[in-house]
Amino acid sequence: MSDIDLATHIPSGVACCSANNKNKNRWNRMERKDSRITIRLNQSEIDQLKSKMADAGYTSAGAFIRDSVATGRVKPKISSNIVVIAKELATLAGMIKGDRPKSDLLDKVRAIASANAGGVV
Repeated sequence: MSDIDLATHIPSGVACCSANNKNKNRWNRMERKDSRITIRLNQSEIDQLKSKMADAGYTSAGAFIRDSVATGRVKPKISSNIVVIAKELATLAGMIKGDRPKSDLLDKVRAIASANAGGVV
């Protein structure tokens, strides 16, 4: 069995939010946690936790478990590629409203299709 302290240890291969904290003031904006829980997991349970976290887009075991407990489900994470496509679709809508030439609209549609296929806009 392995002990996992959700406040200080994340299973190997899973990043912790404090290790990736690029914004030092982030902790000031976040609600401070009053309690710490240590759980014991065997290796297959750790692997299952890692898998479920990856599927949901989480990098923090603590956040994943808190969301699971608080709501009974986890919030799906949106990939950066989907955000780029959404922005490009909004730009395309503005171009359509602005009566832009068809060639410009087709270029934008091609760029969106490329982003959807994994390319960069």
